[in-house]
Amino acid sequence: MDIKFSDTSWVIVLFMFTLFGCEEQKKFKTIKWIYYTNPLYPPPDRTKMLKDLTMNYKLVGLTYPQLLKLLGPPNFKDSAGVSYAIELKLGLIDPIYTKYLNFTYSKDSIITSFKVQEWHEK
Repeated sequence: MDIKFSDTSWVIVLFMFTLFGCEEQKKFKTIKWIYYTNPLYPPPDRTKMLKDLTMNYKLVGLTYPQLLKLLGPPNFKDSAGVSYAIELKLGLIDPIYTKYLNFTYSKDSIITSFKVQEWHEK
């Protein structure tokens, strides 16, 4: 038995793939980035805004105070950089997946680079 798709069927298949196969993206908004609904987990919209933030905002070259104004306080900070939690998935107790947006800065507190770092439990 041969199954043939009409032009309409292909359009529906493509639409369904687009609808369910792609992660929802949102435009970056500072207020959504910093708004925690649960203090144990990163704000849920961070994952959806990450692409817009990293592709459409000039992050390298910002001063540390400018970064704070844009993204709010970081989740982690040391002498070499800061990190913002993007996503956290827990097993029974411990994390099984984490995603962070990490920034490094110079001794003059100028952002020199950033990268998204993911960790999966093995």
